[in-house]
Amino acid sequence: MSNFGGTLKPSTVMKKILFPFDFSMTSVNAFAYAIKLAKKVGAEIITVHAYNFPAGVTNEYYSNLLEMYDVTELGSFENYTNEVPKLREIAEQQKAQHVKLSHVLENGEAVDTILKLADKNQVDFIVMGTNGASGLEEGLFGSVTERVMNRSKCIVLAIPGSCNDLSLSKILFLSQYEQRHKKTLHDLTVFAKAFKAHIDVLQVKPHHSDDEPDTISEWKKEFSNEDIHFHIIGSDTIEETITDFMELHHSHLLAMTVKHKGLFERLFYYSIASKMVFHSKIPVLSIPYE
Repeated sequence: MSNFGGTLKPSTVMKKILFPFDFSMTSVNAFAYAIKLAKKVGAEIITVHAYNFPAGVTNEYYSNLLEMYDVTELGSFENYTNEVPKLREIAEQQKAQHVKLSHVLENGEAVDTILKLADKNQVDFIVMGTNGASGLEEGLFGSVTERVMNRSKCIVLAIPGSCNDLSLSKILFLSQYEQRHKKTLHDLTVFAKAFKAHIDVLQVKPHHSDDEPDTISEWKKEFSNEDIHFHIIGSDTIEETITDFMELHHSHLLAMTVKHKGLFERLFYYSIASKMVFHSKIPVLSIPYE
């Protein structure tokens, strides 16, 4: 079953990962992360390559295209070697030849295709690379990855193209310490334990109180048996503060909740989450909620 409503599944039932692949170095780099995740939790990977099939081309061209990609079950990579040898090399380097891999070639717009296949195959995770964006692109259009996050019913893990560290021992979870985040954090601890990872929970607020809120004490008590530290930082430069925190604490993964209604959760009255997807140097895990 797929993950809905901001739920991270225990590793014992997280069985399907959808991996959008466009043959770029960014997606090749992200595949190493997907392989590590699949190997750790015993999941299969479904790769998908979306293309826009031009109108007016011949049936012969279409047949040759399908033959080139060889749209078949590829559990041992054998039929996939000629087209994407780097994927086989990555799997072998990770000693993950046993990970089941299937490949889908689909005609259609990238975001719609990814979401359709995620629903059809009831995947638990979408893992994909991202190059981020800047200027007009960031403000008006956004990356494919961000648009998938905005609309996906399942969890999305975005891997920056510059990320070469496959470590996953420190997770940063952004929270405003709302009650609904407790369930997400409980689920995140299950995910973290699979990788023996520590979790930092962080709230950055423009107006900081010297006194620790009662809610923090409540959270500490509820999660007293978990490897979790709770933080509140007062700052008017929120994105910079989060980035500094990640660098200071050597975070390997940034986790945050995302509204399912097409918009990122508006932390502190504007969407810091969207900015972090574009600018984070570490993988970003988006967890949807209604």
